[in-house]
Amino acid sequence: MDIERAASTVGRLVFAAIFVAIVLLAMIPLAILNGWILTILWGWFVVPIFHLPPLTIAPAMGLSLLVSYMTKEYVNSESTWKNVSITFTRPFMVLLIGYIIKSYM
Repeated sequence: MDIERAASTVGRLVFAAIFVAIVLLAMIPLAILNGWILTILWGWFVVPIFHLPPLTIAPAMGLSLLVSYMTKEYVNSESTWKNVSITFTRPFMVLLIGYIIKSYM
């Protein structure tokens, strides 16, 4: 009985480690994507209006991280897939809305 309990505990720990690894690996491309989209929006709006220099991806990733840390809204959804879909589609929706706004400038 103790062997079964130990095996069950090890199985849960392995599953948790794999889950954390997958989440961390997914966060890296999302951070790069958010940084890339911020560089585009920065070039469209901030550079021509405020005459600031263009932003590269690495500082944009840091700026995006800072702003999201300070303004994060937590959505309490019971659907994990809904949370995942929002996480992946939100940057593209922001880019689309920015493009539409830019076309009227």
